[in-house]
Amino acid sequence: MLRVSAMKRFKRILVVWNKETPVTALFSWSRQLAEASSAQGVDGLWCRDAMIPEYPRAGASSDGVDRGGDALLAAMEGLPVQVIVEEGDPLRATLKRLADGSYDLVIVSAHDTASRNLAERIARKSPVGVLVLPPGATVPPEIVRLGVDLSDISALCLDWAEAFATLKPEGGADLEVVHVMERLQGGRATLVLDSDSIYDQMAEIAGDQLAEFIAKHSRDPEKWGHVLLENQSASEVLMRRVGDPASELTVVGCHGRNALSIALLGSHACDMVRRCESPVLVVKSGNQNLGFLRQLLGEEG
Repeated sequence: MLRVSAMKRFKRILVVWNKETPVTALFSWSRQLAEASSAQGVDGLWCRDAMIPEYPRAGASSDGVDRGGDALLAAMEGLPVQVIVEEGDPLRATLKRLADGSYDLVIVSAHDTASRNLAERIARKSPVGVLVLPPGATVPPEIVRLGVDLSDISALCLDWAEAFATLKPEGGADLEVVHVMERLQGGRATLVLDSDSIYDQMAEIAGDQLAEFIAKHSRDPEKWGHVLLENQSASEVLMRRVGDPASELTVVGCHGRNALSIALLGSHACDMVRRCESPVLVVKSGNQNLGFLRQLLGEEG
């Protein structure tokens, strides 16, 4: 059993959608997170195309829920909620709302190519965590999978993973941590030493580091399953491990690279948002440090 029973509070949660968005999963996650964390409020940012009249008027969606602000108000009945209507670029509208530091989490949909591109841009530019949900995502998740590179942000990612695991009652969701080693490249060293021996030594060191990381930062190290794999792409490994896209949450960290560095170096977090069929939580270093989340969890302050 985790030593913390549930997330205690968020300041505010921002939910972003438009009239094309399937809202059932989006609003279900928003409500449960708001209730579990005793959020001070949930703000819905409904983005409309600028200067394009809505004809016919936006009505009921295919999942039977009106896509306008009334849908969020109905889904959040009994909770502090407000609907903000913006026209124009949804990325600009979202970042404008995040600029004042009022929000701790952004929730967006990934139901088609356009929404995934928007979600990736928000995840890259947002100063706080971003939860990206496909239409069929169920809450609470049965499995929370954490991808770590053992950098400074990995400890913050682990705290978020454990917090989200507590959404599932009776012991929480199953937890799995995955560390991906880069594939060993041939070179002068492998001409002298056997490449298998080099890899075995690297794997042993990485495995020890992973176990030490979990022991140091987890509230319940025994809860975690450890996975150490070799691959060029961490995002590819994480996506392959998803068994049931509807009920598994993957947590990854984003170091906040700009568009040029992503084009040159790549970004596993952005790749996950663009391609993964299951929910993805992108943790940002803008949430600053472990003290930030521990305060949300009610352990400080």
